[in-house]
Amino acid sequence: RYPDPVFTDLRARLAELNGTTPARVFVGNGSDEVLTLMARAFVDDNEAIGSCDPSYSLYQTLAAIRNVPFVPSPLNADFTWRTPVTHGADGRPVALFLLTNPNAPTSVRYPEETVAAFARASSTIMSRRVSRSEQCSHRRHATELVSHGSFSLSSASVIPLR
Repeated sequence: RYPDPVFTDLRARLAELNGTTPARVFVGNGSDEVLTLMARAFVDDNEAIGSCDPSYSLYQTLAAIRNVPFVPSPLNADFTWRTPVTHGADGRPVALFLLTNPNAPTSVRYPEETVAAFARASSTIMSRRVSRSEQCSHRRHATELVSHGSFSLSSASVIPLR
């Protein structure tokens, strides 16, 4: 017998623990798979993927795999938050912005309200890593997709931001 490919029981339990519905819970085979699927699902050929610079090196790789530009958003000199770039040099909009919080490799934590304000003001899909938690807010249609990996190890939660 094959395992349940859509993790019905696990999604139901995670939804119950986090005050949402199973339809709003996505389970993947590790965070890299979830990020790869997001790049495929939410980024069109005429769009770009962005993140802070410096950040997790996989983000540039995801853009290369997806064959779209990677748009780095420089941090301030002390590695603190600077409002991210929303378009590449070629004018393509950043459709998926990937944020590690605290930042890797700098370990600087960005204020949650600052990050939330950017997400609210942007039509960009935003993925954030909070410690090992991941989530994405798809602002184009006011829909949230949330998946949490190793959520219990995180010292902060992004669930209140939804």
